[in-house]
Amino acid sequence: KENCAPDVLSYNAVIKAWAKSKRLNSADRAEWWLRKMIDGTCQQQSVHTVRPNVNSFNLVMEAFLQLNDASRVEDLLREMDATDGVITPNSESFSKVIRAWTRNALNTSNHSLQSYSIENARRWLEELLQRESQGQSELGPAPELFSSILKSAATCHDDSESLLSVGQWTFWAMRDSRFGVNSLAYEWLLDIGLKVLASQKDNKRREDFLISLVEQCCRDGLLSVRFVKSLSSGRVFDEGWTAGERERICRQIFGDAPFPMHWSRNLCGRYSTPTPEDFCVAKQGYLSEE
Repeated sequence: KENCAPDVLSYNAVIKAWAKSKRLNSADRAEWWLRKMIDGTCQQQSVHTVRPNVNSFNLVMEAFLQLNDASRVEDLLREMDATDGVITPNSESFSKVIRAWTRNALNTSNHSLQSYSIENARRWLEELLQRESQGQSELGPAPELFSSILKSAATCHDDSESLLSVGQWTFWAMRDSRFGVNSLAYEWLLDIGLKVLASQKDNKRREDFLISLVEQCCRDGLLSVRFVKSLSSGRVFDEGWTAGERERICRQIFGDAPFPMHWSRNLCGRYSTPTPEDFCVAKQGYLSEE
């Protein structure tokens, strides 16, 4: 019957089924159904023309995201952009691209590809923020997007200079957003700075970075036990960030108890406020990693 012709919801259901099928060709089959709508080959007796919507694209993007194909996820967002407003990418579209690139960074052992992927994620987050600021009120980031970039930069094996730039940009963008930062953001930025600025030539930059970061963290009341442990008992090297240099910086930064009350603001759970004992042990360079 004429009224029983499939609509975009019908096609999206098929695309979603393929996207979740977990088969090797799941993403290709999901895109095949998307192309049927785009090419107009799903017309019913030349009367009904079914066109894809943003959800159609997002479903296919999710399928390629699950296969760790960040380039295809990005291509689909660009394809929506190229329709000149006919199909407009939404916040979910941008989220999938950013998540795809951060996932790609963690799933490759190539260090240059790690920094490339993380920079791509940052670039798309910046694009999303710019569009929101330009009046596209329906667009906006979720706090997890900032966190995923910081965490990827902190946990990947790459230690290139670009990672610190990405980490600092993302941190301050998050701090200036409506979400603000939390203790984890400080911990990830610390981890990024310590691995990127580990060499002897960066001794002055590292000291300035650490002092500034700790001061800001304390002013925000977000100094956590993990932050203190990462700084005082994390990885050290034979040159540059050595055990001796770490002890010197900890003594310079932490000083002596009692510590300002505002250091304890907003902290809870396992990221609780460092005690005087934590700082005293940290100054001696003996803080355990438990």
